[in-house]
Amino acid sequence: MAIGSCNFVYEMPSMSQAPNAESAAARRAGAQSAAAVGRSWRERLADPAEAEQIVAVWRAAWREDRAWHRARNIERDQLADPGREDTPLEMVDRSSCDRLFKLKREHFPRQCAEPLGYFLKRWKRSDWMRDQRGYREKAALAASSRDKFDGQRFCNCRPGRLCGQVHHCPRCKLEFEIRPVLEEYAEAFEKAPFWFAAVPIITYRPEKAGLHYVTHKDAEGRAKAYRHSRPFAGRPTRRGLTLVGAESDVVDKLLRVPFEFAMRLRDRGLVDGAYVTREIALDYVPRLEPVPKHELRVAEVVLPHGNGLFNTRRKPSWRFANECWEVLVTLWIDWDLFKYGYPDLLVGKAMVDQEEINRWISYSLKPMPFEKFYQKGIKNGCFLKHLNTHLDLTVFRSIKMAFSGVKSPRKYGNMNCDPRLHAHEAPPHRRYLGKKPINRMVRRILGKLRKCLRQQPPGDLTEKLTESEMCFLAEHDLDGHGVTVADLERWDGER
Repeated sequence: MAIGSCNFVYEMPSMSQAPNAESAAARRAGAQSAAAVGRSWRERLADPAEAEQIVAVWRAAWREDRAWHRARNIERDQLADPGREDTPLEMVDRSSCDRLFKLKREHFPRQCAEPLGYFLKRWKRSDWMRDQRGYREKAALAASSRDKFDGQRFCNCRPGRLCGQVHHCPRCKLEFEIRPVLEEYAEAFEKAPFWFAAVPIITYRPEKAGLHYVTHKDAEGRAKAYRHSRPFAGRPTRRGLTLVGAESDVVDKLLRVPFEFAMRLRDRGLVDGAYVTREIALDYVPRLEPVPKHELRVAEVVLPHGNGLFNTRRKPSWRFANECWEVLVTLWIDWDLFKYGYPDLLVGKAMVDQEEINRWISYSLKPMPFEKFYQKGIKNGCFLKHLNTHLDLTVFRSIKMAFSGVKSPRKYGNMNCDPRLHAHEAPPHRRYLGKKPINRMVRRILGKLRKCLRQQPPGDLTEKLTESEMCFLAEHDLDGHGVTVADLERWDGER
């Protein structure tokens, strides 16, 4: 912990610095002298009983030194507390780590400051973490959350100890979703004539709604110029939707639009395959006065939309984009969505290489940029106290329920690994073009099996497996006591 910079940072235990190192050193010396009569360290560690005793002594000494180091950090933190700001947490910009560390521990307690300090120490050392846009601001908002969201697990998330909060955490998004999809479609570019991206979205501003086709891209595939068609200009502006109340059913319906759009494109023959994800953007705005005293003076506007990766035998063009636009407008009419907002469609140019496909997949599966929603709400003039409360209610609670109602991502056409026996009879342009992903159940069992094999002596796999995993093995004539890594990999390759 560096008091001068107001940052709560872990200091790794150093036994040479601890004043009680004498007792730990004495114990270590005693353990060494008790069994060191004419024997080398290698000989002593070769004896299982003596090696276990030596390791236990060293481990106890390390724990004692770490406990002393932690107590010293807490004491120094308490001594610095009188010089900090006496401002309630609800009244500050929670996306700023420096601002949070300047608050008294009464408002930003040590249980929140300590994980955030540990996160910042790892963030400074990791190039990958610094490359993730808004990762530091996300951690600050998560650590200061007053809702049921586990900000401590978010800050401690790392390889081998993932927090599992996939909608919010960049690390979990990478490990659970992005990396498997990149492996599945690692060699897909050469297997289809043309690839393009499309983004169907709802907008409440008629002058912005319509078709937007990318006419020029830079070397990294970013859009630089567009051709527009805005047929709804002059129509009335819609009010916008929220996540709460009866409108949650409408949000759920709009989240299904990208998937229905992809299916209709496939059924009409415009595309041969699609990989589609759903996403929600939030815009925090001040409510119009007068506002009842018991209600928050901040409201959110929800923008449900989807990100799609498509392949087709036709080269994307303005004419092709107009045919896709007709499909989306027809869907809007069939589902009676004009009373909520106007359709908006972005269609990209043909992709030029596999790297562009990988970048789009990574973008489509990115974690929710809730730090941008928060910072934009501040710029919109939202009352900070109510914005902080509303952020916890929407980003860390309500949005989970909205996402859980609609499965995502979804695959269609030749991007779907069809398990049916007659899938090989499909025409060439409809055959699966990816690398079949490993079964998730098999992945979990393999991980537990490898962990048991690394133990000395090897552990019992049946004690680690859940009831559903045992049933899975039994259904495929595999025994939990005798199953091997080769058996699981062979079964997964034959399915």
